Amino acid sequence: MKPSADDPVLLIVHGPYLHTKNVDIIDKVREHNFAIVNLSAHSMRKILPLDFGYMTPIKTYYAQDIETRIGDSADSALTTFVV
Repeated sequence: MKPSADDPVLLIVHGPYLHTKNVDIIDKVREHNFAIVNLSAHSMRKILPLDFGYMTPIKTYYAQDIETRIGDSADSALTTFVV
């Protein structure tokens, strides 16, 4: 990318307003011909429906499976150690 005054680059950020309230960041962005659009964290469900509808449940079940396996192996190790 080579942003210019005639052809700026749009930078889309989401979540905390930390990025858009920091004057130093705003100055740098303007200096390098970028424009910032800050989306609220709650808007991501509308923008990324596949992530929330499909990937989030997979991540949840995967994390639960890992916790179960770690718990099972920790219990086995403890039982082996105690005996």
